[in-house]
Amino acid sequence: MAETSYRNAKNVGHVMIGQGSISQLEGVIAPHRGNSEPAVWFFDHFFKHNDLPDRLPIAGDDIVVFVDTTEEPTTDGIDMYTDQVRKELDGRTASVLLAFGGGATMDTCKCVGNLLTNPGRAEDYQGWELVKNPAPYKIGCPTLSGTGSESSRTGVLCNEVKNLKLGMNSDFTMFDQLILDPDLSVTVPREQYFFTGIDTYMHCFESLSGSYRNVVVDALAEKAIDLSRQVFLSSDMMAVENREKLMIASYLGGLAAGFVGVVHPLSAGLSMVLHMHHGIANCYALSVLVERMNKMGYNVTRDLITSLDIWKEYHRGYATEVSIALQILRGLGRVNSVFEIQDVKVLAERIPTVSYTRSSVVMISRFEGEEITTVGTGSDMLEAFWQAMSNAIRGRIPQAQNLRVSSTRWRALERSEYSSICDVTNGERSWSVSAVQATELECLCSMARDVVDYHLLGIGYYKKK
Repeated sequence: MAETSYRNAKNVGHVMIGQGSISQLEGVIAPHRGNSEPAVWFFDHFFKHNDLPDRLPIAGDDIVVFVDTTEEPTTDGIDMYTDQVRKELDGRTASVLLAFGGGATMDTCKCVGNLLTNPGRAEDYQGWELVKNPAPYKIGCPTLSGTGSESSRTGVLCNEVKNLKLGMNSDFTMFDQLILDPDLSVTVPREQYFFTGIDTYMHCFESLSGSYRNVVVDALAEKAIDLSRQVFLSSDMMAVENREKLMIASYLGGLAAGFVGVVHPLSAGLSMVLHMHHGIANCYALSVLVERMNKMGYNVTRDLITSLDIWKEYHRGYATEVSIALQILRGLGRVNSVFEIQDVKVLAERIPTVSYTRSSVVMISRFEGEEITTVGTGSDMLEAFWQAMSNAIRGRIPQAQNLRVSSTRWRALERSEYSSICDVTNGERSWSVSAVQATELECLCSMARDVVDYHLLGIGYYKKK
C-alpha cells in the first residue's frame, strides 16, 4: 500500500486584531530588540508624506526603508533593498523587521528578510522550499487588505530577465506576528481599496473550484468569501467595520491561498507583459475567461459569476461601458491618450444689472505634445468647461466640430468623492462617459479625455498609430 504524504502546515505565530491595536506595537517589539541590533521598518512610499511613521516607536538607530510600490515587486528590486539594508546595518544583525503597506510592501519585507540570512540573489529562491535559513523576526502591519501576503508563505516577485512571476515559497517567508488594525487602512483611495480587496475573493473561489483541497482550506476560503461579499455589497464598503472585515477576509484568504486556478496565471502574464497591478489584472482576466468559457459551452461556476457581478456592482451607476472599455484598452496599450488636460482655472463674474453670473474657464491642455491654452465662457462652470475643451480640439482633431456634450449628471459619494456621467453626441453617434474622482473638476478632466479618445477610436485614429 502506497504511503500517503501529509504536509506539515505552518501558520503565523501571533495575531493581534482590532481597532487601535497598533498602539501595542512597542510592547510587541520590545522582547526582540537587542542592545545594538536595530529594527528595520519597511513602509509603502505613500507614507513618506504621511504622519504614520511619526506615530510609531521607531528608535534612533533603527533603519527605515520606503518601498516604491508603483510597480509590482521585482527580483532586482529585492536585491537593491537588501543591499541598502545590509549597508545601513554595517555588520550588525537586524533584531526585527516590520512592514507597513499592502502586498508589495509585505512581500518586499519577507523576501529581504530571507536574503539577509541566506546567500545569493532573490531569483535564486523563486520556487518551493529553496530558503534554508530562518529570517529575522518579522511583524506585518497591513495598511491595505486583499492580497493575503500577511498570512501566506510566499513573497511574489516579477523576474524581468526570465519574464516570470513566481514566489519565494517557504515556511521561513511567513510573518511571525501580525497586527490587524482597521485604522491603518483609513487613508486608502477607494478604487485601490476595491481592486486590492477583490484579490481575496478571487484566490478563494479559485481554491474552492480546484481539486487539491481539504476541509480546513475550504472553511477558510468560504468564510473569506462570505466576508468579502458583506463588504463589497454593503452601502459603504469603507466603513470602519467593513475595513476590519476585509482585513480578516484577507488574513483568512492568505491562509487558504496556494492552489489557484486559471485567473491568477493569466493575471500574472498581464502583470509581466503590461505591468498591470495584480487586482486590476485579476478583473480583466476573469471578465475574458467568463465570456470565453460561456462561448465554449463550459459551465461557469456561481462564484465566477458572483465575483464578476461584484466588479460590476462597484461600477454600477458609477461607470459606463465606454469608460471601462477605454480603461482596458489603455491597459493593453491599444489606446495611448493624445489629449490631456493639465490645468483648469474657474472664474465667476456677477453682472448685477441683470442678476446674472457668468463663468469663465481657462484651460491648459496638450494634444500630441503641443501645449494649448483656451478659454470658455458660459452660464455655469460646466458650460464654460466644455466650451474651453471644444476650443482646444477644434481644428486639431478630425471631425470634432460636431462633438456636443448634451448633459452631465453628478452624484456625491462617501469619502468626499464624486461620480459623474456625461452624454455625448457627434452627428448620428452618441455615447456616455464617466468618472469617479476626488473633485468635480477632476471628474470633468477625466471625462474630457474619454470623450476625445472614444471619438478618435471611432474615426480609426488609433489604428493608424
